Amino acid sequence: MTSPYGPSGRFVERFLDRLAQFRLEDFEAVVRRWRATLRDSDAWYAAEDAVGDAVARARRDGVMWTVQDRIYEVFRGSTWYEQRPPGTPVAPSEMAAQYLATTAVVALLVADVLPGVVLGVLYAPFRDAIPLAELALGGTVALEPGVADRPPGEQAREDLDGRAWH
Repeated sequence: MTSPYGPSGRFVERFLDRLAQFRLEDFEAVVRRWRATLRDSDAWYAAEDAVGDAVARARRDGVMWTVQDRIYEVFRGSTWYEQRPPGTPVAPSEMAAQYLATTAVVALLVADVLPGVVLGVLYAPFRDAIPLAELALGGTVALEPGVADRPPGEQAREDLDGRAWH
């Protein structure tokens, strides 16, 4: 059966499944990692631009909106979200977590047409919580440890199907 999320859909679906199991503490760790290492990096913003270009080139903007709606459902359907007292405002870390999850899943959506360094940068906040190798389910290790912490010109990775990107 073909994924509704396109050629990289199996990775998107596995990411969404794992994300739906997160607790609030898991999201807080992701946000801390992003704030500590990537938030103010030019590489982060360049990678966001590259993903937008890849979505346009691959003509996956419609699918992108579908996956963004799914992220919204994952967050609003989470136990931790539903157990908040009515009228409780959303914490800034919750908003940041949703932004980071959306950014990562859109990068996964176009992983088949995206340079590995870009995927490495945008997926880095989730690298420890949901390793890319876990999304590949026994496939080749997808991202070298510490790759997002190195300057973009020094980053290399193997994509989810095992091809080397440099």
